[in-house]
This record gives sequence, C-alpha cells and structure tokens, in this order.
Amino acid sequence: MTPVSFVRGQVYFASLPGVDGEKPYLIVSNNARNAALGTALAARITTSSKVHIRTAVAIPEGECCVGYVLCDDIEPLYPEDVRRLVGGLSLPVMLEVGRALKVALALN
Repeated sequence: MTPVSFVRGQVYFASLPGVDGEKPYLIVSNNARNAALGTALAARITTSSKVHIRTAVAIPEGECCVGYVLCDDIEPLYPEDVRRLVGGLSLPVMLEVGRALKVALALN
C-alpha cells in the first residue's frame, strides 16, 4: 500500500495486533495531529444491529460502509495496520460522530 496520510472522516480496514482479521475503523483525530504524528485515533465500526447507546452512531445507507461507529472504542491506528481505504463519511454523519465523542469522553 502507498504511504498513508490519515484524514478525519476516512474509513479504513485495518488489522490491529491482538484482533482477529481486518476490521473497519473511522479516523476521528484531527488532521493536524495526524500529519504531525503520522498516526491517527480511530473508532471501530461494527455491523452488529444490537448497538443502541448514545456513543454509537448509525451509518445510514448511501455511505461508504454500513454499521455503527463506536465512539467509545477508540484505538491508535498506525500506517502498518492499514489494509485498504474504504472512503469517507459525509459531514452529517461526522457531526453525529462529534456529538457521540463528546458523550463518550464526558465533554458535555
């Protein structure tokens, strides 16, 4: 894969140490941090339909992937973890993610 430049809102499939297989992750850290450090903070995406908590954001039809962004399940993502870029989530979904991150981090 070519060098990764993480951008907030992008979704990657990644293989993290200790996790079986490739899983989708949404970049939630800001672009200045991502560029300076060359890594990103990413929220896991699940396809489980049993997620109904304030820190989980449903991804609507028409986006680059399906499922729920788990804003209380954040991992560091390194370039060597990345397997492929899926695409980016829309601004309305990212605004919901921002609200859920505030809940997850008790910033409200």
